[in-house]
Amino acid sequence: MDADVLIIGAGAAGLAAGRALADAGKRVMLLEARDRIGGRVWTDHTFARVPVERGAEFIHGARGVTWEWVRHAGLTTALAERWTGRRILDETERLAGVELLDRPDMRRLLTLDEEIAAYEGDDISFAEWLTMQGFSPLAAHVADLRTAHAACAMPAALSMHALRAEARAGYDNGGDFRILEGYDRVMAAIADGLDVRLATPVEVIRWSRRGVEAGTVYGTFRAPVAIVTLPLAALQAGVVRFEPALPLEKTNAIAALAMAPAMKILFRFDEPFWDESLTFLSLRDPAPVWWTVRPGEPLLTALLTGPRAAHLSARGLEGAVEGGLQSLRLAFGDEPRRRLVDWQVINWSADPWTRGGYSSTPPGAYSARTVLAAPCGALHFAGEATVTDDNPATVHGALRSGMRAATEILDVRSG
Repeated sequence: MDADVLIIGAGAAGLAAGRALADAGKRVMLLEARDRIGGRVWTDHTFARVPVERGAEFIHGARGVTWEWVRHAGLTTALAERWTGRRILDETERLAGVELLDRPDMRRLLTLDEEIAAYEGDDISFAEWLTMQGFSPLAAHVADLRTAHAACAMPAALSMHALRAEARAGYDNGGDFRILEGYDRVMAAIADGLDVRLATPVEVIRWSRRGVEAGTVYGTFRAPVAIVTLPLAALQAGVVRFEPALPLEKTNAIAALAMAPAMKILFRFDEPFWDESLTFLSLRDPAPVWWTVRPGEPLLTALLTGPRAAHLSARGLEGAVEGGLQSLRLAFGDEPRRRLVDWQVINWSADPWTRGGYSSTPPGAYSARTVLAAPCGALHFAGEATVTDDNPATVHGALRSGMRAATEILDVRSG
């Protein structure tokens, strides 16, 4: 055997699993298709004077397991105020600040997560729930951007039971934090000393009671067990072939969940043209979600998911840039176009090893994550799509899933 455990993928989940197993004395080998670790964590240290994140960007809340590694690596963080620094384009196309949240219809956005956590009805869509709750058009729009869009889904395709579980399990009001040295520093700290084989895409996984074989262009690697951390869209697309095929209940769970497109637009300007306290922008389509990267830095980042990402992706790179400028123009006039110095468009749907943003749960599919997370013979599964006791679509959820898969293996081997 080449290792005690093979891990397919060196993103957050695979690295966390590898770290836990290696620390327990297991020989671990991680097979990663890319030429870097981190998966959907991808920091750029050359675009600007400060690091910018092409993928995952924030630590959401104050309780996530990510904090353990931030402290371990001696990294520093900064809080991005969710509401006091938010600017919202109102019905009159005026860019309003926190005073807008004094309106009765908008004030309830401040307790949106608590309302979702308290939901007790059938598994309807988030869109249906917003209508039932009587949200005003502007409040529903911001709730979409804050909840559904952030979950890589449209409101009509997002399960209330899933949102409720996530709100109860792990989400907290501790704020959103940025790692000033870059998110990749967390991944590097976890990966320190692990046996990671980069640029080694797995083509086939053969599994039986005797163990697991991972076939790659560089040969076959063997271990008694393996942890599969492939993104949901990669599993759905059959990027890796399983021999024998996965059981029907597993493939049904993979098909039941969703992983929509996602992209980020990074803009660098000659100088800021917004107020210093700005953190988040809630605008209009085609690119309604923006945030600042660092106070005083002339940088804005847009996140697009679902149909919004698909629409701009179809327009090409320059079309995506134009879409971003179109939305910013509503708030800032011609300043964005006049001051733009450089840009990047990161289309995660075009990444052959990711093929989308992150997972979401359609109405009626709430139990699918549990089925996807369950061990299957010598195969164990991790990754944000398998998260059932924390928040999917987050780095801290992915880390927890890797730790959970490692614990499954250690418990079996010691039992």
